[in-house]
Amino acid sequence: MASVLKAEKAAKAVRLRFGEFTLDRETGRLSGPEGEVRLRPQAFRMLEVLVESAPRILSQEELLDQVWGVEHLSPASVKQAVSEVRLALGDDPTRPRLIETVHRRGYRFIAALEAVVEPVVESVVEVVLAPRDVEPEPTVEDLVVAE
Repeated sequence: MASVLKAEKAAKAVRLRFGEFTLDRETGRLSGPEGEVRLRPQAFRMLEVLVESAPRILSQEELLDQVWGVEHLSPASVKQAVSEVRLALGDDPTRPRLIETVHRRGYRFIAALEAVVEPVVESVVEVVLAPRDVEPEPTVEDLVVAE
């Protein structure tokens, strides 16, 4: 069962759930109610950066730096990647549930985040090795009878 955490703590988890989607940052996969949701690497990274920073507003410049790094493209690249993520998640920019546009400031992730915590199952197996072809050591009773 997943536990609900504050956005700052949840954003550090490997697997995150928001709404009907699960973002697995370790495998680079996004899954929804109908299976895996395919995103281009930049769009996946855009979603990941927005989730990691939730609920903070990120400017286009910050998003360019964090998603594309030194390969700075135009601000239109940010808009295109956000549009691709919204389309894949079924999020309407006029009535956002996941990604909000903050006029003249940037974007922010607004959905509640849950860290998906998989229970750790530990099992202990005790192995007893018995020597083969070895005579058991004599007991005191064996020695008394032998005399």
